[in-house]
This record gives sequence, C-alpha cells and structure tokens, in this order.
Amino acid sequence: MASKSPPETATGDERIHAVADAIASHLQRHPRSADTVRGIRQWWLQAVAVNASDAEVEQALSLLEAKGIVESLHAGPQRLWRRRRHR
Repeated sequence: MASKSPPETATGDERIHAVADAIASHLQRHPRSADTVRGIRQWWLQAVAVNASDAEVEQALSLLEAKGIVESLHAGPQRLWRRRRHR
C-alpha cells in the first residue's frame, strides 16, 4: 500500500510525523540510503507520493534523530542523512 501525503487539514505535528514515518519506511526498505534534505524530499518522498517542504523534512529528520533512527554527516558543504549506524 502506497503512502499518502499528509492531509492539508493535518496539524503541523501530524504532518511532521507523517513525513517522519515515510522517511523511516524508506530507510527500512533501503537501509544504505543517504541523501540531503532536498534529495530526501525529491526522491524518497515523491516516490511514495508524499509532498513535503524542505522545512517539514528537516523537522521530521530532527524528530527521527532524537529517536536514534537517523544521523547526519557532513560531506564537504553538504549535510547527508542516513539510517543511524549502531556502533
């Protein structure tokens, strides 16, 4: 079953949680994925018909980072996000 965009009537928190769920689902299917906020929005989320702004993706990633699901790393000037590697 394909994910859907958060409803336009959803509250900000509901939208962020829906985006976070879509990102987490992508990482379950593609555990080696890593991308920028823009890449996540354009490739990961559009592939499952989730529309989100860069700001919403950033908020969702912050939520997932706080839960220990994702981590970021710097590659030159870019900040990449990926599934958290357990050390």
